[in-house]
Amino acid sequence: KHKTNFVKIGLMFSLPFLGWHYNLASTTQFPLFFRIASTPFLNFKKHFLMSGVNSIDNQYSVDKSIFNDRIEIIALKVPAKETSLVIRKLNGELLHMPKRRNVAAPELQDEKSVYRLVLLNSKFRFLENEISPAMSDDSAEFLKLKQYPIVKYSVSIDYDDFSAHDVLKRLLKGKVEDGQEIIHSFETVGHIAHLNLKSYLLPFKHVIAQVILDKNNRVKTVLNKVGDVGSEFRTFPMEILAGESSTEVSQNENDCTFKFDFREVYWNSRLQSEHTRLIRHILNLRSEGNAASENELSTVFDMMAGVGPFSLPLAKQGIKVLANDLNPKSFDALQKNAVLNKVSDNVEATCMCGRKRFKKLLNEQKVFGHVIMNLPASAVKFLDVFVGIDWLKKGFSKPPLVHCYCFGSGDDPRKNAVEKVIAKLNGKIALEEVSVHSVREVAPKKPMLCVTFRLPDFTSEIEEGPLAKKVKI
Repeated sequence: KHKTNFVKIGLMFSLPFLGWHYNLASTTQFPLFFRIASTPFLNFKKHFLMSGVNSIDNQYSVDKSIFNDRIEIIALKVPAKETSLVIRKLNGELLHMPKRRNVAAPELQDEKSVYRLVLLNSKFRFLENEISPAMSDDSAEFLKLKQYPIVKYSVSIDYDDFSAHDVLKRLLKGKVEDGQEIIHSFETVGHIAHLNLKSYLLPFKHVIAQVILDKNNRVKTVLNKVGDVGSEFRTFPMEILAGESSTEVSQNENDCTFKFDFREVYWNSRLQSEHTRLIRHILNLRSEGNAASENELSTVFDMMAGVGPFSLPLAKQGIKVLANDLNPKSFDALQKNAVLNKVSDNVEATCMCGRKRFKKLLNEQKVFGHVIMNLPASAVKFLDVFVGIDWLKKGFSKPPLVHCYCFGSGDDPRKNAVEKVIAKLNGKIALEEVSVHSVREVAPKKPMLCVTFRLPDFTSEIEEGPLAKKVKI
């Protein structure tokens, strides 16, 4: 009985260790790129990458030696003085490998001063006295005319000759199931590569990070998002996987420089095109006049400004920006970046609730032509602060134009978003008066949208009269 208990106790402690050891031994490595695309230079890669060599020793390092190999290609032996002509005529048919020339010297010493070897793409083979697959008509005609000798040439390859995606395929062979996505892109913020790894890739996260560092010279830090954007400041928990520990970044966008701590503020580089779009739209409306006072056309209330991706570029174009954010860290970065970009005279920054800031602006009799509400998860909830406002009495020539970011849902996400906006404004605007711009898909049937509309005037005269003119964006 005592022996039996001893065996049970031994198994209880040893089996978990063996299971852990097996998982560790079976893990593999995984890289990415800004846009992880296979480079087209080598056809041999398909065979090489599927060779089945187990490339995983541990979770934290990449064995680069497993990529060392030699491949046989074909080359044209051409007179040295015709080398430039051949390269020009066969553009697109030549060997394309990172950091390698497509011209080499012959092996024989007495030929080195007379001939050059022009290396062809590895997809070509010399079979039955012809190059296969067929070249373009112009290239084939040129070679038929010149009749250059065709020779074999051996090229050495290593880790540096493979794209991140190809390294991924090699290292993850047999480690992820068929159909499971191999990462093709990731977000960069300054020197940081920001990942959002799926659960089946987490065992390989450190190797993923190491390969990112190898394949991206500008990346110094690799981190992974380990939780949702759940705080009131839109920050999220993150784990640094490789590289430097600093999350203080410098990011350039729309002719402005933004410096901030990525841990403490919200920033999404994927929204750059949307920032640019709305900035241009506001500037275009100013140039058109749009029947509002010059003061309104040249003033924007950025209610949830963050570190200023809308505020600072607008200020740089002469727009007066009333910028506000609840996060003290964002507010601090906004102020410093306004000075850094020499636009502090055009930025009036505050740190408070967006509702309170709006009411304070009205009490101070400050007018503005636009309201930017860039808080997709909850901006719609703030719309009721505009209900009951007599804009004319408050000094506005007409109600401001609102650009409210939100998420749509259901079978018709755009209609869903508009209906939420209308409901918050007590139905004082009609469906056809609202314009919707699709920003990006954050999940299936969950797009991020920008809903643009003119706020209704809640005076009795306006309520009884015709509705505001439709706004398009």
